[in-house]
Amino acid sequence: LSTWEGGMRAPLLVRWPGHIEPGTVKTDILASLDWVPTFVNIAGGPKGDGLKKQIEAGQYPGIVKTTLDGIDQRDFLEGKAPSARDSVVMAYHRASNKIILFGGYDGSYRADTWELDPNSSLWRQLSPATTPPARANHMMTATSDDKILMVGGLGAGFLQDAWEWNGTNWTLVANESRTGVAEPGLAYDRNRGRVVLFGGQSSTGLVRGHLEAAKPATYAAFGAGCPGTVGTPQIDCLATVRIGGNWPLSLSNARPNSLALLAIGFSNVSWAGFPLPLNLGFVGAPACNMLTSQDVTPALATNSFGTALLNVPVATNVTLEGLMVYAQYWVLDAGANPFGMALSGAISGRHGNL
Repeated sequence: LSTWEGGMRAPLLVRWPGHIEPGTVKTDILASLDWVPTFVNIAGGPKGDGLKKQIEAGQYPGIVKTTLDGIDQRDFLEGKAPSARDSVVMAYHRASNKIILFGGYDGSYRADTWELDPNSSLWRQLSPATTPPARANHMMTATSDDKILMVGGLGAGFLQDAWEWNGTNWTLVANESRTGVAEPGLAYDRNRGRVVLFGGQSSTGLVRGHLEAAKPATYAAFGAGCPGTVGTPQIDCLATVRIGGNWPLSLSNARPNSLALLAIGFSNVSWAGFPLPLNLGFVGAPACNMLTSQDVTPALATNSFGTALLNVPVATNVTLEGLMVYAQYWVLDAGANPFGMALSGAISGRHGNL
């Protein structure tokens, strides 16, 4: 228990036949202050911030000139529109001909996705499979007819991530940047094919200068590993391949206190004349596939828990922007197969500076 749960934040049941569909569940937070302007609207009084304006002007009968802190949430209760909020951002998604809204602040940071039909002026709340963390004071811009990029904002501190909307779902394309930033300037230069980020507010004050990226840094998992004596080794990417930074790649579920190699390459199609993926049955590991070229193979050791982490340095070289790189862990495990190795799946990464 805490002062939040059951105290400042408590469950509420509302029954309003003909207006709220039975079984509707909303996880959003409303303040008790919101009920006054909401009930006035329902009763036929001023809508939106109309009540607040009348009270502040001293024009509402029976109420002295003052202010009103609550927000009219009728449209939100009826599912007709997002809750009343500020510090919100929208962008036009040309492929669907919809205006996309994410987040904002209505007493708490929001993490909901809405689309507005510009023809009917009707809102619809979307339920993407992946949802970015709640935020406000972020920025969004369309980067193509079917993609929208969202960067930074305020939520659990100054946020450092970047997300891409494809019309149906959000995808994390960067989870670190030069600094967490809120209220930056963000635009897409269609002629040069570059995202431009300028200024903003960070935890240390105003941000100076600008950042450009042809494409944000990204990563994705692909392929399957093969089991060792304790299971199949797992590779995970903890950050994107940011130019001038580190690319942290973790290993888990591997044989404890064993040698591991991280195969890093620039191709997942071929290596040394062999096509990839390459099945290793010819060396006694028929369940294993080599998924990446082996241009660099740094060695490391797993700990007593069968885990390890390697921070791969990324050169400060803007010509790397957009270059793909691939990685796969190989773990020494004599009991795994006659070859004596267990392999993880692989990670692909695209170099970027955002």
